[in-house]
Amino acid sequence: MTASYTRRYLDRISNSVRVIVNTGQDLPQVDRTADGVLLLVENSWITASPLTVVPYANFFIGWDRPQSVARAAASGGILRNTGINFDTDGLSGFATLDPSGSDTAGGSIGIDLIGDLLDRQWLLEASYLTPHGTGNPAVPDDQFAVGTRYQFPVSNWTLLRFDAMYGWRGELPDVYGTRMEYRWKF
Repeated sequence: MTASYTRRYLDRISNSVRVIVNTGQDLPQVDRTADGVLLLVENSWITASPLTVVPYANFFIGWDRPQSVARAAASGGILRNTGINFDTDGLSGFATLDPSGSDTAGGSIGIDLIGDLLDRQWLLEASYLTPHGTGNPAVPDDQFAVGTRYQFPVSNWTLLRFDAMYGWRGELPDVYGTRMEYRWKF
């Protein structure tokens, strides 16, 4: 189940709070894949150029093993929309910080720069992830990442997207990657 609340404060901050709860699997505790809670707080600031300059700060805390209700796990973890440093793809397995939300807390801060004609997008982002508890072996220590995305339309039906990221994962090997995507809307 999911509950959410969205509001704009002082005509300057757009805020959305979501809680995702997974419960009810009738399996032994160790075999359950979705038995957790995730709290997401997503914020963006209204600037003097509200359509083209959008700073944002998104935060989360997860307990146990939360899972997206609306999409398959192979399409990315539950934190996929929290920031581009948690956003993989189903084809190449693009490098990310741990996107599971399992016994972790963290967030992403960044700026979304959109072309004056709303025809281009450039994102710059920094992300942080830390374990709480011992339930997630994929996050034994703090993780940090920086990432960028640039995309533009080639036509009304296609676009090119370029991503790059580097993640420092404490005791685990660092992750990094670049990708170029050609997207066709049909």
